[in-house]
Amino acid sequence: MSHRIILFVLSIMLTSGYARSQAVTYDLSEEEQEVSVLFDQLRASTTDEEKKNINLKIIEWLDDILQDDRSFSYPFTITDKIGILNSDDQLLRIYNWNVVYSGNIPIYYGFVQHYNKKKDEYDYWLLEDASDELTSSEMKTLGPDQWYGALYYQIITCKLGKETYYTLLGWDGNNSLINRKVIEILTFGTIGKPRFGKAVFQFVDESRPERFLTKKRRILFEYSAKGSMMLKYDAKKEFIFFDHLEPVDLKYKDLRQFYAPNMMQDLLSLKKGIWVHTPNAELFREKTKSTKGQSTPRSDNLMEVPKG
Repeated sequence: MSHRIILFVLSIMLTSGYARSQAVTYDLSEEEQEVSVLFDQLRASTTDEEKKNINLKIIEWLDDILQDDRSFSYPFTITDKIGILNSDDQLLRIYNWNVVYSGNIPIYYGFVQHYNKKKDEYDYWLLEDASDELTSSEMKTLGPDQWYGALYYQIITCKLGKETYYTLLGWDGNNSLINRKVIEILTFGTIGKPRFGKAVFQFVDESRPERFLTKKRRILFEYSAKGSMMLKYDAKKEFIFFDHLEPVDLKYKDLRQFYAPNMMQDLLSLKKGIWVHTPNAELFREKTKSTKGQSTPRSDNLMEVPKG
């Protein structure tokens, strides 16, 4: 049974995303110790069947714990095993991890937990990784049941008029040849359900002679798994800066396993709620070297890395 079918069946059983009429409380410290053991077992498991069974227990554990509203502000100490990110407006928390199955295929898992001001409720949703089924991924709006899976390492709270949206920076170890970085957009509609993807990017398409501006809903970068790519946010200047990618040789054009950073950087500047792209912004390179506190996921704990 595929991981998507398993998650679909499980999502029907879980209470994710539904208002809770009765408060549920747990000994969160004790519960945290139990799930820590499960993550240790997951990392030590060697077969897909073992990984699926243990991972389902982790998902069920989170579904239980997130029914306790205190979980939203609880200071979990297992962040070396599961990524836990909070927005600076204190309305959003994301729980995030991955499992690498046979064939070096990483599958991503997560929950979104959100405080709904209108309802004065904490809601949460299971995220189902559908990235291997998606086409034209940069142009689509997706729900939690059809999510572009990644490991997020930063949340940026943004405003577009009166609307709040969240920009997420993430990593996807796609396979043993290609890694990805992603800039994702998360919004909550009038009924409070999460939606991934929003046309808030004015991105320069350098493959077009007229440098056409495309309005993408998320940004994906693909590059050689043998290298690395910088993707960071400077809060003071309100821009995202990242390495400019190009093929190591022109004969490898469009073969992303041969793409790597050159000596240039690109910018996405936040202007009236829109991320505006400036390619090859070399003048910012020295100024952004000292940016602190923007770490990428750690390969020795909260995530698994496909074997090269």
